[in-house]
Amino acid sequence: MVVLWDLTDRSRPTRLGSPLTGYTGSVMFSSDGRTMATGIAKDGGAAVTLWDLTDRTRPIRLGSPLAGDIISVTFSPDGHTFATTSASDGGAAVTLWDFTDRTQPIRLGSPLIGHTHTVVSVAFSADGHMLATGDVASAGILWDTADRTRPTRLGGLLTGCIPELSIDVCSIAFSPDGHTLATGAVLWDITDRTQPIPLGPPLMTGFVTVAFSPDSRTLAAGGLWDLTNRTRPTSLGSVFSYDGLVPNIAAASSMAFSSDGRILITSSFKFGIVLWDIADLSYLRDYPTERACAITGRSLDRDEWVRYLPGLVYQDTCSR
Repeated sequence: MVVLWDLTDRSRPTRLGSPLTGYTGSVMFSSDGRTMATGIAKDGGAAVTLWDLTDRTRPIRLGSPLAGDIISVTFSPDGHTFATTSASDGGAAVTLWDFTDRTQPIRLGSPLIGHTHTVVSVAFSADGHMLATGDVASAGILWDTADRTRPTRLGGLLTGCIPELSIDVCSIAFSPDGHTLATGAVLWDITDRTQPIPLGPPLMTGFVTVAFSPDSRTLAAGGLWDLTNRTRPTSLGSVFSYDGLVPNIAAASSMAFSSDGRILITSSFKFGIVLWDIADLSYLRDYPTERACAITGRSLDRDEWVRYLPGLVYQDTCSR
C-alpha cells in the first residue's frame, strides 16, 4: 500500500487522498515531483505503475503498468529515464526505460547483464552519466550511461556490503557532488570512474541502508557520519529516542534526507516511518564553539582548559 503525505508542517504530516492498494516493493519520485513510480503486486500479478501527481490528492495512473516483479526503481536526475530491477529470470539484470512520453515508456536497448545474483538496489549519479547497481551477494557494479541506449560497464565488482545472517542486501548511493559512492558500509572515491578506490575500512559490519545528505557532507548508514574527511568519517550518533522507545537507525530498511538536509526519514518494519529533525545536529557539527558557548554561557577557565585540552594554546573562545 502507498500513502502520500503533505509535509508542509513536518511536525504534523497530513495524509493526501486515499491509499494506493497492493503490496509495494518500491516507490520513487521523479526529480520534478510530477511523477511517482510504484512497484506493486496485486491480484496475483506484479508491475511498475507510473502516476501523475499534478493533483497530489488524486494520483492518476499513466498508461498501462509495466509488467515484471519489480524490486527497485529509480529516475535519472533529468527525468528522461528510469531504471528497474526485477525478480524475474533470477533478477540479475537491470532495465532502462525512456520516459520522454510518460504514458508510454520505451525499453532502452538490452538489459544490463553482469550480476550473478538478484539486483536489489539501483541509483543514478547526480549528472546522470553513471548508474550503480547492487545485488544480494554484496556486490556492486558501475555503468557508464552517457549513451543510455548502450550503457557500458565500468571496471570490476565493488564489494563492501557486509552480509549479516541471511540479510545481505547491497544498498547503494552516490553523493550529490559526484565524488563518492557508498556500497553498504564501504565508501569509494569515484573521481576515476573506471578505478573506484575504497576510502578506508567499512564504517560498520552488518546490513545497512545508505543515503547522502544534499550537501554530501553527511551519510546515513547505520547511523549518521560526518564526511568532512572522507577517509576518516566521524560518527554523529546512531540511536535516537522515539515515543519513549530507542530505535537504532541501523534497523531502517529505507532512508532519505529532505531536500534541505534538515530532516532524515527512516522506515522499518518495527517502527514504521519516522521523521527525524537533525538541524541541531548539523548546527553542532558546523558551529561547535558557538553551540558550546550557548550551552555553558562562558569559556573554559585556564585550569579547565589544561585539564580537557592539554597541549593546545589557551583561548577565551566565548568572548570572540
